[in-house]
Amino acid sequence: MTITKKSVYFISNGNRIAAELHQPKEIKHKCPAVIIAAPQAGVKEQTVQIYAEKLAKKGFIALTFDHSSFGASEGEPRFHENPFNKAEDCRNAITFLQTLHYVDEIHGLGICSGGGYLAHAVASDRRVKSLATVSAYFDHRGFYHNIMGRDGILDLLTQTNKAREHYLTTGEINYLPHAPESDHLEMPRLFREFYEYYMTDRGAKGLYESKFLPWSYESLVNFSALDIADRLSPTPLLMIVGTEADSAYESEKMFDAANEPKKLARIEGSNHIGLYDVDEYVNQAIDIIIKFFK
Repeated sequence: MTITKKSVYFISNGNRIAAELHQPKEIKHKCPAVIIAAPQAGVKEQTVQIYAEKLAKKGFIALTFDHSSFGASEGEPRFHENPFNKAEDCRNAITFLQTLHYVDEIHGLGICSGGGYLAHAVASDRRVKSLATVSAYFDHRGFYHNIMGRDGILDLLTQTNKAREHYLTTGEINYLPHAPESDHLEMPRLFREFYEYYMTDRGAKGLYESKFLPWSYESLVNFSALDIADRLSPTPLLMIVGTEADSAYESEKMFDAANEPKKLARIEGSNHIGLYDVDEYVNQAIDIIIKFFK
């Protein structure tokens, strides 16, 4: 099937959000649509574009977008990884899809942190028929507390609070890196995967920059989609993970916390990042997602 890509935009919290519609070239009747939420700090030219193109070839209208303050979208200060704001972007993306006369039902797909953010949005948005996630991170609060401890979190928050004051008085922001700046054998395997993707030609696409607003952590350390897990129902939930993914426990926790209907699918051999762009694994995920949406 021949597909097209169209640049569009919608408004979220007063910001113009840069977006793209991936869809069949010829649309003769209403089609199902999918909003695709990108990973943490991700932009629309990365993994979400791969999923959007594959879904469009199967007859779906797929919407990708740069979240507020990322990529080509408006929003100041830049690179603000606020899960609650990103969930609101998702709700406004859903609203945009609802305005298209050729869109039938709407589904959701979130990748990595986008899975947690979109889940938070869908829990209170009855317009989404079903939700699928890939290599999702749901429990950011638990993740940061586990790796840093309470004392580490308090030290981090002290630093981010001071960064706010510095910005107010000087207008300067000392951004933190989003991805590891170099690859080291002693780093956790997942962090090495992030370096391999984001810091090489493999994933350094579009307007992606490895920048993180310091006070993003003020909301990240308090965000967990596990809080709304039991309120997703009756919206069906599908979670896809790789059997070699160090992040798989995140979806396992969400599966345990969520009510029916729910499904956890595993792609043999894939790690966390493999489900971003490796055809062997992505194609398997797409097949599972399409069957689930239908």
